Amino acid sequence: MLLLLLGLGLCSGFAVPIQTAINSKLSLYTRSPFYAATISFGTGTIGLLLINIVFNPQLFNVIFSSQIQYTWFLGGMMGVIFLSGNLLLLPRIGASLTVVTTVSGQIAMSVVIDTLGLFNVSYQPFSTLKGIGLLLLLLGVVLMNLNRQSLLDKQRSSRTTFWLCIGVILGCAPPIQTAINTQLSQSIHSPLFASFISFLVGTLVLIIITSII
Repeated sequence: MLLLLLGLGLCSGFAVPIQTAINSKLSLYTRSPFYAATISFGTGTIGLLLINIVFNPQLFNVIFSSQIQYTWFLGGMMGVIFLSGNLLLLPRIGASLTVVTTVSGQIAMSVVIDTLGLFNVSYQPFSTLKGIGLLLLLLGVVLMNLNRQSLLDKQRSSRTTFWLCIGVILGCAPPIQTAINTQLSQSIHSPLFASFISFLVGTLVLIIITSII
C-alpha cells in the first residue's frame, strides 16, 4: 500500500512541470498568466464537477452547510497563488529551476507544518535527517544556478536570485493547500468533492482578478 501511495505521489510530481509548461505556452496566447491560470482552473473545475455529479451528487448541499468552516476554502486561493506564480517563474528561470525552487519551498513548509502541528496535522518531530535533507535541497538550487549565473551579467544574475527566492516562497502554498483540503475532505468524507471546492474557489478568484486587471 505504501509503495502504491509513493507511486501516486511520483506521478503527481511528474504532472506539475508538464502542467506548468503547457500553461506557460497558453499564457503566450492569452498574453496573461492570470488568463492562462483561469482556463486551467476552469477546465479542472468542470472536470471535477462532472465527476462529482456522477459519484457524489448528494454532497452539493454541503457548500451551504453551517458545519463547514469557510477558512478551509482558502485552499483554492493557495492553488491560485502557486499556479499563477509558476507561470511567472518558468519563462524567467526555466522549467528545472522552477520545479527545484518550488519543491524546496514545499518540502520546507511541509516540515514546518509537521513540526508545529499546524492545520490540525499530526505532530512530527524535527530530526537531523530532515535538516540534512533541507540543506541538500538548498545545495541543489545553488548548483543548478551556478552555470546560469556564469552566463549572465551581474544585473540579470541578481534578478535570477530574486526569482529563485520567489519560487521558494511560492512553493510554500501547496502544503498549506493540501493541509486545508485534507481537513475539508475529512469533514465531508470525499476527497473528490474537496478538490472540486478548491478548484471552484480558485476559478472564482481568478475570474475576479482577470476582470480587474
